[in-house]
Amino acid sequence: QALLLGLTGTTAASGTPDLGMADLGYHYANGARSLAAIQWRDASTSALLHVDATIGNDEYTRIEAANASTPWATIRHALRQLVPGDTLIIGAGVWNEAMDIRVSDVTVLGSDSLGSTTLKPDSRRDAIRVRAARVEIRNLAIDGGRRGISLYRQAENIHLQDLSITNVRSDGITLRGNPGVTIDSVTLSGCRRTGIYGVRATEVLIRNVQVTACLRGGIGMSRSSGLIEFVTIQGAGRTGISLRRSPDLEFRDSIVTGHAGWGVHMRARAGEASSLHHLLLGNNRMDIYPQSAASSPDILTNSDPLYRDPEGPDGIAGGIGWADDDLSLSLGSPAIDKGSDEASALGVDQTSTQAKHGAPDTGIADLGVHQ
Repeated sequence: QALLLGLTGTTAASGTPDLGMADLGYHYANGARSLAAIQWRDASTSALLHVDATIGNDEYTRIEAANASTPWATIRHALRQLVPGDTLIIGAGVWNEAMDIRVSDVTVLGSDSLGSTTLKPDSRRDAIRVRAARVEIRNLAIDGGRRGISLYRQAENIHLQDLSITNVRSDGITLRGNPGVTIDSVTLSGCRRTGIYGVRATEVLIRNVQVTACLRGGIGMSRSSGLIEFVTIQGAGRTGISLRRSPDLEFRDSIVTGHAGWGVHMRARAGEASSLHHLLLGNNRMDIYPQSAASSPDILTNSDPLYRDPEGPDGIAGGIGWADDDLSLSLGSPAIDKGSDEASALGVDQTSTQAKHGAPDTGIADLGVHQ
C-alpha cells in the first residue's frame, strides 16, 4: 500500500494523492514525510499484518494474518500478537473498539484514505492508549471516546501523523512526561477539554495541526520543551494556547483566532518565558498575555486572517461539522508570506495548500496549518 511505503505524493496529472495500492514510478511532491513509514521497521524481523472486521477471524495464525485475505477480526486480538518491528494495517470501517498498545517499535496504520478507518469507542474509554516506545500511528480517524490518544510515561519517541480526533469527552491528545513525541498533520475538533495537553513533555514537535471548537482550549503545555509550528487554532474555547513555565518551548508560524478569553496565555517566572514569534492573533477577547510578549513586530495582533470558509457549507464550525470547514487563507490574507523563513527551509513547500488555493507554498512561508 502507498501509505505503508511512505508515498504521500502523486503520479497523476490532477495532483490526486496515491492511495490504496501504490502506483508505479516517480511520485511528485512526496516530501520528507515518506521517511516516517519506515522509520522503525527492521526488514529482517518485521511482519506486515492485517485486521478486518468483515472477513477476519481471530483463529488465524500470524502467518495467515500476513495475507490481506486472511486477516484477524478484532483490533484487541491483533495488538496482542504484535512483536517489535511489526506493522498492523486496520481495515476500513467503523470500529467500536479501543486500542491499548503495549509493544514497542510497532506501526499501526489505517486503510486507504484518512477517514476510511475510524475508531469509535465507548465514551468511558480512551480511543488509543500507548504504553510503549517508538510507536507510530498514522491515517486513523477517532470519533468519540474519553480521550483520543493518551500517552503513558513509557511512551517515548511516539510519532502521530495524518489523524483526525473529534468529539471526545476530555482532551484530544495527552502527554505525560514523554520525550520525543511528534504530532504532525492532525486535526482536532469538538474536544470537551483541550485539543492537545502536555505536562513535562520534552523535545516535542507539534506541526501542521488544526484545532477548532474545543471547550477549554486548543493547546496547553506546561513545563515542556520543543517546537510548535504551523498551527491554526480557531474558536477552541477560552484560550487558544496556554504555555506555562516552558522556557525551552518555541511557538512560531501560527494563527490563533476566535477565543472567548486569551488567544495566547503565557504564565512564567522570570527567565521561564517561551519563545513566541511570527504569529497572527485576532478576533480573541484578548490576544496575548502578558502584553509585553507582543512587542515583537513579527507578532500581528487584532488581525483577521481571512479564512476562506471557516464554517463550511453546513454552517457549523468544528465539532460535528468540522469536515467541511476551510481554514485556508484567502489571497488577501495578512498571514501570507509572514513566516519565519523560506517555505522550503521550513519543510512546507511541497505538501502545502495553505494560501494558494491548492498550489504549494513558495517563497516566505505562510502562517498556519499546511495540508
